[in-house]
Amino acid sequence: MSLRLKFVLFVIAPLFLVFAAILAVGLQAFEDNTRKTIARELAQSAELHAARIEVLLREVSQIASTTAAHLSIDSDIDEAMAFELLRSNVGSSPLVFGAALAFEPYTFQDRRLFGPYVYRRGEDLSEIVSVELDYDYTRPEWDWWNLPREAEANVWTEPYFDEGGGNIYMTTFSAPFFRGGRFAGVATIDIPLEPLKQLIASLQSERGQRFLLLSGQQRVLYSDKPEQIGRSITDIFQELGRADVTAALQPALAAGDTGMLQLQGWDSANTQWISPALIEAGGWTLLSIQDEDRALAFLNSQKTRAISILTVAFVVGVIAIWLLLLWVTRPLENLNRAVE
Repeated sequence: MSLRLKFVLFVIAPLFLVFAAILAVGLQAFEDNTRKTIARELAQSAELHAARIEVLLREVSQIASTTAAHLSIDSDIDEAMAFELLRSNVGSSPLVFGAALAFEPYTFQDRRLFGPYVYRRGEDLSEIVSVELDYDYTRPEWDWWNLPREAEANVWTEPYFDEGGGNIYMTTFSAPFFRGGRFAGVATIDIPLEPLKQLIASLQSERGQRFLLLSGQQRVLYSDKPEQIGRSITDIFQELGRADVTAALQPALAAGDTGMLQLQGWDSANTQWISPALIEAGGWTLLSIQDEDRALAFLNSQKTRAISILTVAFVVGVIAIWLLLLWVTRPLENLNRAVE
């Protein structure tokens, strides 16, 4: 066995194995750290966007809360004042579609029911119209009345389609007011989902991050698929044959867990990373959804680049060592031939 071959087998080959092991361990550590970083960034992004929605909800809900607090202190209000107050509420924010007062039976001027309502009308919602509710809002089907009455607390309703009114999806915030410590009615504001849809759509990232906004009862408030809005997330996944997604999401949503979930994609062939973020003001949840291959695209490109650079460096090093070996062993070979 020649000296060069021995050098290759007992020096260069072990060096190659050590290099390959170090490279594999280093790349695995790099991948693990990068995965954690990306997952943390996605979760922080979801929390940041949820906080933006939270601020909007708190701003508009404060309108009804302030009105309810005022009516709990000052009961001296007539019909004209009620409508004027509501017109001010609707005009105070472009996010407010409508505002109402609904009084407990026989608490307003001995009238059985009194429900003044002011709302926006027209294609651009620029016209403000004043009407009086023409139905019995105390019936069990009207959550915006019954839920705050029973709880004696502020309530966000589930999303609903306001057919015949705005003909849009909206949600209602109801704040109860009291007279002499007893429930006397509610002050409400209606918020259309369209501005929230526009806000969330503007948050979609070039990296493919998408969002799903769920109500407290896990009905879809926003999706990039309009046909899903207003529907139960459970029903949607059942139709897709993905009960496993519901089984994984339900415990996390019920517990308020904001940890990242990794699930086989339901609208793509890729694994998807899902980061929930809570919106306490409405009891809602914002889901950040990211396809794993797009989330890891930068990582994979860096891995490929690192492997290429290190492989080239190793090959160049081996060639340099081989040339050095030729230079060192040639005199020895010449001497050996001369002796022979």
